[in-house]
Amino acid sequence: AVEPIADSYDKQKQFITDSSHELKTPLTLIRTNLDILESEHGHSEWLDDIRTETDTMTRLVNHLVQLARMDEGARPQEPQLFSLSDVVSEMGEAFAPVMEQSGLTFTQEVATGVSLNGDEQAIRQLIGILLDNACKYCAPGGTIALRLNGGRHPQLTLDNTYANAEHIDTSRLFDRFYRALGTKTSGTGLGLAIVKRIVDIHHGTIAIDDGLDGRGTSFRIRLPK
Repeated sequence: AVEPIADSYDKQKQFITDSSHELKTPLTLIRTNLDILESEHGHSEWLDDIRTETDTMTRLVNHLVQLARMDEGARPQEPQLFSLSDVVSEMGEAFAPVMEQSGLTFTQEVATGVSLNGDEQAIRQLIGILLDNACKYCAPGGTIALRLNGGRHPQLTLDNTYANAEHIDTSRLFDRFYRALGTKTSGTGLGLAIVKRIVDIHHGTIAIDDGLDGRGTSFRIRLPK
């Protein structure tokens, strides 16, 4: 009774992988032709729009491939001991100028000497997705707070104010392609699904609830050492 369901699930994953790879070639050709057109005719509003949508589609395809591989149990790299404190600090510092330029207030509190045995690049991607989302969805003139606490199970917390917090269904935020009502960004709707898979691969937990006195969202991630 279970075999047809398992077979259908396997075929679905294979379809996503195959179609994603097939889409990469035309996207590369579109980007190449855009470069040629811009070199011959200069920038234009229409070419810029095409490039923006092409970049969005490329991110979507890359995310689909990554999720398909994660679903198959693939791990990007073998786990190694690294400084989680350094990774969190570096990612926060990298996003700070973007937040400042957007008129957002950014603070970070990072405990020193916190290490983690895991995939450093995947954790960097996780933090990058969360910070990027915070920038996109933060209320104008709002606040973003990044914290790392040490201990037996390090905890990473990211709070940000949100302009339309009442429209967020937190129970669906990790669903693939879920977009909150009123959302108008260039995201793919897959970022938080990737975050959830990275946390699962590291045998951690992730939760989301109201943050900053109910004016936003708070992500809390616990990772075993």
